[in-house]
Amino acid sequence: MNASAISHQEIIQRLKTYYPECELTQLPNELVIRHPMGHIQVRGSHVSFFALGESLGDLDFETEDEQYKGIESFLLTLNHEQEKCNPTFIKSLKNAEKRSRRALIAGCGIMMLSIFGYYLCELPALLLIAIVFPILSTASLRFVRKHSFRQDWVCPHCGTPLPLDSKEWIPKMTCTARCPACGKNLLSQEQIENLRKELSTPQPSGEESPSDAESSPSAKPFTDTRSTAGKQPPSKKVGVLACKGFGISLLLFVLIFGALMFVDIDLVPIPITAINVTALLLTAAAAAVLLSKDSPALERTVLPIITVRERRWISWLGIFIGVFGMLMLFCSFLFSSPPFSLGYVILFSVIGLANIWLGCAMLLARKNRSLLIDRTQIVYTTTFGNSKNYALAQISSVRIRGNGTISFFSSEKKKLFSIERNMSGVSEVIDWIVDQQLDINVPKSVEAQMEENSRQPVSWSSEYRTALHDHLPAIRIGLILVTILLILGSVVPFALYLVSVLKTKPAIYLTAFSTLPIILYYIAFAPVFLTGKTPAGASEEWKAMHIKFPSMLMLLCGLLITGQFEYFWSKYTLIIADIWPYLLLWAGLSAVLIIAFWKRTPKRMRKHDEFILLLLGLALISYSLSYGFTLAVSGPPKHYPAEIVERHEPIEGKKDDDFSLTVLLDDGSTVSIDVSEQVYHLQEYGVDFVVCQKDNFMGIRMVRLHLPEGTDLSSLLTADHSVP
Repeated sequence: MNASAISHQEIIQRLKTYYPECELTQLPNELVIRHPMGHIQVRGSHVSFFALGESLGDLDFETEDEQYKGIESFLLTLNHEQEKCNPTFIKSLKNAEKRSRRALIAGCGIMMLSIFGYYLCELPALLLIAIVFPILSTASLRFVRKHSFRQDWVCPHCGTPLPLDSKEWIPKMTCTARCPACGKNLLSQEQIENLRKELSTPQPSGEESPSDAESSPSAKPFTDTRSTAGKQPPSKKVGVLACKGFGISLLLFVLIFGALMFVDIDLVPIPITAINVTALLLTAAAAAVLLSKDSPALERTVLPIITVRERRWISWLGIFIGVFGMLMLFCSFLFSSPPFSLGYVILFSVIGLANIWLGCAMLLARKNRSLLIDRTQIVYTTTFGNSKNYALAQISSVRIRGNGTISFFSSEKKKLFSIERNMSGVSEVIDWIVDQQLDINVPKSVEAQMEENSRQPVSWSSEYRTALHDHLPAIRIGLILVTILLILGSVVPFALYLVSVLKTKPAIYLTAFSTLPIILYYIAFAPVFLTGKTPAGASEEWKAMHIKFPSMLMLLCGLLITGQFEYFWSKYTLIIADIWPYLLLWAGLSAVLIIAFWKRTPKRMRKHDEFILLLLGLALISYSLSYGFTLAVSGPPKHYPAEIVERHEPIEGKKDDDFSLTVLLDDGSTVSIDVSEQVYHLQEYGVDFVVCQKDNFMGIRMVRLHLPEGTDLSSLLTADHSVP
């Protein structure tokens, strides 16, 4: 397509649809796009970009699609800068994230306490809470964020609620420069003036000018080059208080349980006593480390221009992990009383001590670990308070790893120290690394990950479009229907079977194949589905051209269905007698589904972690599909007298141990079948049973035990049996 022949009509239409906040002025030979933070001038194939009145350069585009992507990329960057200049938006976002984080932490605590309570009390209601809570957490997160936005995302002048984007399940704020109700400005003039000064600052000689850049003008329009001198370093008071508070808690824990342990020490076996004493001594050592003398306040003598320290949430996470470790030690003390269990005492002691020391390490890292950079030296303080000084000349290279670690090396390639990208102040360190012109070693995998996680504009391109994108509303309705079928199939057939409304085969078929509609639906319409989260810099058009696929819901329902087959259907109804052929069928079906998902999903959509998790979940879901397929292709049942070769009664105190009978099959092989206590004792009293066996062409036999046809179970239960 000739550059001079570029028409702006499609660009205007797309901008009106997805950027209604922009003011479009169409002149005979020019199109002007005005944004609260800047404007764009389009003359044929030539585009000029301006931000706050400052020119950022000009670019020429070959095609209309490329020109629109360049314009949209710049508008997305202006939107991002507008968010940074809106104090109400920033405050509302921080408060919403804080409240959401607290809600999730509280939810995790409730779930862990439910699991812990279930293992102690064996109340099914507690297990149900632990299973259902992850599903309910999304609803609670939606409520928390929506309530937080309604409380904080309001006009500071008139108090009118500002617009929210409620298209997705979790609502988001729509940043606006002016209040729709009163029309007053919401942007901080101070931030705008600072930004204007940065843009008007001339570039140092030798740097590439925006007009020479081959990439989009949004690549580097707003580089934060402000000096960090005079910034207050993050306070370490929270870390100090957390260490002292948790250290005192550990000390009280040791004193209380130490006193209780020595009350009946003569009744406890010596190995268990030795383990408990060792656990208390190591816990006391952890308390002593937390209560030890603080590291010197180096900030007072070094006068850093950059300070890096662990964030505050590390303290809360450390306390949470430490408390979990204390609960595990408490469990080990419970097993130190009759009936004694040395194995459980060792297991819970190891888990408890590991979590206590891990929590202590996090608390110490928040208190001590820091990196101070001044104009002549670097001071690095380790987790345990040991400080090391380095001259600036000693640092020659930096390596950034995929796990978020930034390591500093000397000229001899010796590692000096490392920090993590989640620490406070790392962005200033990265700017400092660039200013010092240090060698930066970044693996290609890390570059791709950083590019994906960064807020780079993600625009829609016509090359992504397929015939399916013309039917998005119908596809969205179909997705809702198959999702409803999935949810109903994961619960309803099993519930109806338990209340004797459905028979065995219909219940198994409806449950096993309830995942099939949504699987086939994804394979059919994969190019329009988004399995992961929406990219941070995605345009409205990009979002409109994708349908969010319920990946996590599908995995949760699949996990629930797989649990039904693993712990009920294949255990108490029809047992798989030939396990190896069944495993081959399971593996083959998993491979077919994974390959189909991989092939149908566009390459650009395979990078999401949720997509990889979805592929792994397909292997899990294939278990129930394999069971249903095996039953479907099996022939009519054949019956023959059951010959019991071995009986097993559950061992007292051992969990997940059931009554079972080992049955001799028609080919001479044996299979163990879990039975109820009632059936076990009936067989023990001499009541005859028959084997019901289903065969198929795959060589996978499905068997179960039942009474001979015509036998009245009620008469057997009321009869006076005597053990032969």
